[in-house]
Amino acid sequence: MIRNIDLDLDLSTISDWWKSYNKIELNKRLLPNNGKDGLVAVVDNKIVAAVFMFKTNSPVWYCDFLVADPNYKKENRKDIIINLIDSAVQRCFDNGAEAAWCTTPYDSVLEKLQKLDYIIGKEKHNIIYKIK
Repeated sequence: MIRNIDLDLDLSTISDWWKSYNKIELNKRLLPNNGKDGLVAVVDNKIVAAVFMFKTNSPVWYCDFLVADPNYKKENRKDIIINLIDSAVQRCFDNGAEAAWCTTPYDSVLEKLQKLDYIIGKEKHNIIYKIK
């Protein structure tokens, strides 16, 4: 099941996951609408992944800060993540976006998204960013 993020219930868990992968705290100020513009994937009444949707000043939006429970290792993990990404992109479209983008390094996720008519760039690239 995919649902809207509930900051009171979900943010602490998502932040813990973020720290386990990135070794830094998830800065809520960097999230869209103070963290309210996010979706979570739920399995057996427990969140297992989250993503945030960033509205821009153009009709191109993006989905980022995708994170999943590092301890959730079930076979359906990638399918849950794909469903979450697809739901976030659809939410962007429902709210006015004409295009939406996101990134992932996982070839198996890319292959499945391509079957859902996502355009997959041919070149690998690095995201360059700086945190103040």
